Amino acid sequence: MSTPDRHISIFLIILLIAGFILFLIWAGRQASTPGSRISDRAYYRKGLEYTHTQAEKQTAVSQGWQLRTEVSPQQLRFTLMDADKQPVAKASGELTLYLSAQKKVLHLPAIEIDAGHYRFDLPQIVTGSLPVRVEFALQGARISRQLLINF
Repeated sequence: MSTPDRHISIFLIILLIAGFILFLIWAGRQASTPGSRISDRAYYRKGLEYTHTQAEKQTAVSQGWQLRTEVSPQQLRFTLMDADKQPVAKASGELTLYLSAQKKVLHLPAIEIDAGHYRFDLPQIVTGSLPVRVEFALQGARISRQLLINF
C-alpha cells in the first residue's frame, strides 16, 4: 500500500531530475554560443603582460610623454612629445576602433608623417560617436589613451 508521503517524495525526485536535465540543456546551449561579440581577442595575453605593460606606462610617464589629438574628417592626427616638448620620432602606434553598429573591432597602424607627428586614415564606414584607443610605444615606453570621437 502506498502512502501520500511516498507519492510526494517520488514527485519531488522526478521534479529534481527534470530540473537537473533542464539545467544541463541550458548549460550546453550557453557553452556552444560564441559569447560577446565585442571583446578583445588578446584579453588573456594582455592580462599576462599586465606587469610589463604597467612598467612601460611608468617609463612613458617618467619621460614626460604628452599626446595631442586632432580630429578631421576620416583622419586622426596625434603629436607625441617628450617633457622638453621635443617630438618623439619612430614610435610604433596603433589605433583600435570599436564599431558596435557593425560588431567589429578595427586595428589601424600609425603613419608617421613627420618626427613626432602620426596619422591614422579611417575607413569610410566610420561615422557617429565611437570609442577608440590609441597606443604609442618606443624603446620600452608606452602611452595609451581612450577617447570618444564624434564624426
